[in-house]
Amino acid sequence: MSELICVSCQKSKAKLTCALCEEPVCKNCVQTLPLDSFSFLEKKSEVLSHSTYCGACYDQNVAPEMDAYEELMEQAREVEIFFKSTQLRSIPLITRSKLTHKVVDCPDRDEAVLRLAFFAAQNGFNAMIEVDVVSEKIKNKSRSYQQLKWDAVGVAAQVDKEKLARMDLLGNKG
Repeated sequence: MSELICVSCQKSKAKLTCALCEEPVCKNCVQTLPLDSFSFLEKKSEVLSHSTYCGACYDQNVAPEMDAYEELMEQAREVEIFFKSTQLRSIPLITRSKLTHKVVDCPDRDEAVLRLAFFAAQNGFNAMIEVDVVSEKIKNKSRSYQQLKWDAVGVAAQVDKEKLARMDLLGNKG
């Protein structure tokens, strides 16, 4: 039986296989994705659904997707959030999504809100309006501790940021 040769470093004893090109890869050259990579995407592409890649496939297919994902995360962090319970003024809307986005069973409140913002950024919106975040206590079977799970609901929207800034500076209602 012949030994498999790593496609990257050409050394023998390659025991892993690239999920895309199916070439042998050694453990020193394999590129792996953690299980929680791209966790904010509702549906991962076929390319991102694997965990092991050779260097070439990773650079050609995964790295551009990762860069785009990180850029989308940065946009999500810039999305304006308007909570239903605290928004007293009218919001200068340009457009409003017809869909209501929901996040369920999130372990952290901030992550639930960021996931809503990610939906908005992914669809080209700059705000989430009518956001409602609710927690629920979950006790474990032995009742020794409890934790919270967070659910969030919101509607993606495009707001006029210039008008919003003027409203905040002047203290006017519009």
